[in-house]
Amino acid sequence: MSNRSFTPLLALAAMFLLSSCIVLPKKDIQADTNLNGCLPFPNCVSTQSSSFIHSIESFELIEPIEDAWPTIQTVVGNLPNTKIIEQSSYYLYAKSYSALFRFVDYVEVLGVSESNQLQVRSSSLLGLSDLGVNRRRTNQLRDALVAEGLIRSSIP
Repeated sequence: MSNRSFTPLLALAAMFLLSSCIVLPKKDIQADTNLNGCLPFPNCVSTQSSSFIHSIESFELIEPIEDAWPTIQTVVGNLPNTKIIEQSSYYLYAKSYSALFRFVDYVEVLGVSESNQLQVRSSSLLGLSDLGVNRRRTNQLRDALVAEGLIRSSIP
């Protein structure tokens, strides 16, 4: 096989592998209390994951979601390089861009009134690893919500 015929095959294989790493935010969240899961790659964290690679501690609200939601939206919108793309009832998703290369990550927040919790998921759009960026982002979100007095601190 010549180099000329090998290059398109390699590019096609790379596109297939990268496309299999994509998990987009939910589009129909009506009365749902679950976010999409994380793929088996270390580029996603979620409060709903049971995998040690992906799991983050839950966000326990101090006040009812109805009272906290406007401030939660503001805090998410104030995360660095983050823009809220879609929101409904007690769900929002935002795109967050890396500072240097402008890679896109998705941040999802879902308020669950029955348990008075926030379900949170942050995931890279592409790639196998995020070098810990999504975990740091969710920790930054947690710190900001603790500072606002909306969630309980994870430190006893």
